Amino acid sequence: MSDVTFLTKEQCENLEALKIRGKEAAMTDYAILLGGRVYPEYHIDGDNSLEGRAGDYWTKSSANEHHAYIIASDGEEYEENTHTDFTAGVRPVLSVSSIDSIPNNEEGVQEASDGVSEVEFGYYPQKAASKELQAMLENAYDKEYLEKTTNNYTANMYRPLRLLGFFPEKHQEYKYMEKRYVRVKVSDKYSEKKPAVLSNGEVYKNGDNVWIEVSPLKWIVDKYENIMFTEKLPLAGVQFLNKGPYKEENFEKTDIMKYMNKYFLKDLEQLIREKEIDISEKNKQGIQGMKTNYPVQDEIEEHTDMRRRHSDKSEKNTEEER
Repeated sequence: MSDVTFLTKEQCENLEALKIRGKEAAMTDYAILLGGRVYPEYHIDGDNSLEGRAGDYWTKSSANEHHAYIIASDGEEYEENTHTDFTAGVRPVLSVSSIDSIPNNEEGVQEASDGVSEVEFGYYPQKAASKELQAMLENAYDKEYLEKTTNNYTANMYRPLRLLGFFPEKHQEYKYMEKRYVRVKVSDKYSEKKPAVLSNGEVYKNGDNVWIEVSPLKWIVDKYENIMFTEKLPLAGVQFLNKGPYKEENFEKTDIMKYMNKYFLKDLEQLIREKEIDISEKNKQGIQGMKTNYPVQDEIEEHTDMRRRHSDKSEKNTEEER
């Protein structure tokens, strides 16, 4: 798979899918808990729910040596400081060589009612569980009833602004009722120290634990540019650039890109790999099971000899009767 990248300011203006749906993008609950900021007055087109609240997201287009362009929650373009802003979300982009080579979980590329092509690829924490399910999960966690999986998701741990850089924080994945969740502790990631209001309508303050469901990540496919980019903003809270001036030609060397290529892609695909291993093991078991239903070669030969001896004995008895 190709490395992940970001959209340019020009792509945000010209991509056909974004002309249809708008440049705004909703931010997931997980991204909000990681430090992303949403605005209650701005929503993606046609969705006025809490889940439809739009957030800012980075482009890779440089404005000057210390600023890159973001697409704001109102769909406009603004300059943002690459060193100090942690609230802008990330909208990952993957290049594809052709429509037939688009990575996907199972269903392949689907065309939505508005004509935009979509695909589900990878699994990632996104939406907060309901209030009732939060209580059930926390109770099961306290009693150690939850099954730990081998997967975890790496985010940037909250730190005071003076401690810039990346501090990995892993969120362990758990299984409950055939679904996957991670447990995230709320931190005061905003200078205003406002509590986090998530899509389940609940308000979470510093120190609270929130259960986020791991679910398929939806991407928008642009067949003309041969790229796919996420429908929503799946993460935030990562510093764009720790030191030095920023130029677009050096985008691949930025701190946010190091994070994306080292952690995000691996996290995105780990459940896919797990499912592939499960399928492979089941196929092996199926083949072994099929083998046990058929006699092996020695058994076939022994059975053939028995039939031959029985046939010879029958012929001898017949001759004696004559």
